[in-house]
Amino acid sequence: MKKFRHARILTTVMVAFLLAGCAADPDELSFALEDVNVLMIVVDTMGAGHVGAWTKGLDTSPNMDALAAGGVKFSKAYSPAPWTQPAVASLMTGQTPSRHQVLHILDNLPDGSFTLARALKKRGFKTSGVISHFLINTKHGYAQGFDRYNENAVAGHQDLTSQAVTRNAIMEMRRLKDERFFLFVHYFDPHSEYVHHQQFDRTSEYPGKIRTMKRDILSLRANRHLMDSRDVDFLVGLYREEIEYTDLYVGKLLAELETLGLKENTLVILTADHGEEFMEHDWIGHTRYLYDTLLHVPMVFSLPGRLKPGVVDEPVSLNDVMPTLMDLSRTPVADSSWDGRSLMGLLGGAKGKWDRPLFSEVSYLAPADEQGTPTAEKEAFLAAAGLGDWKLIHDLEKNQWTLFDRGSDPLEMRDLFSPDHKQVQLLQPLLLEWEEGKVETWGRAFEDLEQMSEEDRKRLRSFGYVR
Repeated sequence: MKKFRHARILTTVMVAFLLAGCAADPDELSFALEDVNVLMIVVDTMGAGHVGAWTKGLDTSPNMDALAAGGVKFSKAYSPAPWTQPAVASLMTGQTPSRHQVLHILDNLPDGSFTLARALKKRGFKTSGVISHFLINTKHGYAQGFDRYNENAVAGHQDLTSQAVTRNAIMEMRRLKDERFFLFVHYFDPHSEYVHHQQFDRTSEYPGKIRTMKRDILSLRANRHLMDSRDVDFLVGLYREEIEYTDLYVGKLLAELETLGLKENTLVILTADHGEEFMEHDWIGHTRYLYDTLLHVPMVFSLPGRLKPGVVDEPVSLNDVMPTLMDLSRTPVADSSWDGRSLMGLLGGAKGKWDRPLFSEVSYLAPADEQGTPTAEKEAFLAAAGLGDWKLIHDLEKNQWTLFDRGSDPLEMRDLFSPDHKQVQLLQPLLLEWEEGKVETWGRAFEDLEQMSEEDRKRLRSFGYVR
């Protein structure tokens, strides 16, 4: 078991977590949570930098772009973790991974967790989930609070599942159309292995070597030192084809709301769990870093006629979704332990700056197999604090720090860390204080591979989580 020790800076920094400097009071929202249905759509591995409404000039996502144009678009939404299990758990609980305890591969969301589904069920909602990733299945605790949890679309990394997810979700929507419902819909297809879609072709003119190579994520990582910019562009093209393919089925799902007469009374929340790296920092895939290529995700709240369309530029987190919905309820939660905060004021048009750091973390172990060989190329024990344009990342194992100005350097390529930098002096004590009592759990022993089921082993290897 790893233990981490690091010096504490004997400085107390008070940060007011208030919405300050409002130019005008927000509009009072004309609905309560109990007045509407809630449709939450999560697209796996869809970074904001590859979605049209968040990246000018891209045409990868016309249906999601239209949803963003008609709703409240959060331009700077961030995940608290760079891979699915902890990120979705944070979305559902309003807590960072060290708090909800989903840190490592195959961790379970603890029984009795106060999830969004459980909270909405208590408020009279019928709750259904439709998923396509085995890491967020019933076995791992993600069905808590759901009346029905459809896992029929869970498949391998080379399978296309968006059509099945949409079909299953539409069946649930039709079944629940006369009820007050919460429907959680999870799309998987942008996740590796990236599959070509001729209908959305962005790659047919590529003549290079990657076309004929094995393209599972482990093979791509093993050969990444051989890739040039054209090879990387080919992979990005395939990935964007996957996003546009998924967008087609997201559009079909949203169209069904209108067909059933549910559009005007269904709050749609669209987001993603994390993004993807394409050699920006010598890596392909996700799970190992805390750069914005992995943490910056789309987020939209849409409710036609009740939420005024607009763009919110204040940084927000997936952790904020749960407290926002509970704040909208006629019976708010009196005693909560969320790491997020309500966005209700921003949904109503409040202006100003959120003077709070957003924290993220990754604890990614490389366990040994039965031969003693590490089963992942790279371990990662990182924590980060972002405040405005600035982000400070702490590598706990190496006790190394990096600082980035995301305003002038959005890809985080230029490390500005210096102990004397004013942003370091502000953020370092905050991050060290946040780490206290959390990171001690990061290095606990990983479940040995031989204790996993053969099915889990194959799936983890196919997705690149272990090798």
